[in-house]
Amino acid sequence: MLIRGALHLFFLFSLLAAAVPGAGAEPGPGGGDVRAILLRGIEFNFSGDFDRADETFARVAALDPGHPAPDFFAATVLFWRNGLDPNDP
Repeated sequence: MLIRGALHLFFLFSLLAAAVPGAGAEPGPGGGDVRAILLRGIEFNFSGDFDRADETFARVAALDPGHPAPDFFAATVLFWRNGLDPNDP
């Protein structure tokens, strides 16, 4: 129940962060659509593909170094990677 509630909160915050005006609505300096790449990384994170999520958020950081979202989402990857580890108390 606690994990389900935490997943709902994470999903809500993910949507809010991706919907922030100016948060990648236009292509970034590297030519990629930052918002679309962020959403792909969020999907990887939700599916448990944490390595691909990390790579995706690192790509956004490289495309737009001043964008705050890659750091936030990289932290959520760490949170879920550690939170879902059965050997981590």
